Amino acid sequence: MFTRRSVIGRNRLLAWVLMQDHVHWLLELGVGEDLARSVGRMKAVSAREVRRSTG
Repeated sequence: MFTRRSVIGRNRLLAWVLMQDHVHWLLELGVGEDLARSVGRMKAVSAREVRRSTG
């Protein structure tokens, strides 16, 4: 899911850890990418996927 170009843009996801109630991402920002916008995209996609999988 997070490796899709539409989600990460020009960024590179180096590592992630799923905790009980949150996630940690290690993200290398790509040229022209904004941290807040990049994190917002990833949060939106993860929220949609959680809602889809839990009903």
